[in-house]
Amino acid sequence: MHDATGDAWRRLHVRESAAFVIRPDGHIGARTDGTDLAPSVRYLNRVLRPMSSG
Repeated sequence: MHDATGDAWRRLHVRESAAFVIRPDGHIGARTDGTDLAPSVRYLNRVLRPMSSG
């Protein structure tokens, strides 16, 4: 996301960098500060787990 004024980054409390997973309804599903994507991967693994066939 490009934030020319910095307003969005301030509202989201981003200091240097962050990664976001945006849900289909437009809400933030997960957020990671810096470049560590592990929290986002854990979130995606939880919400995208395969449905059981039984």
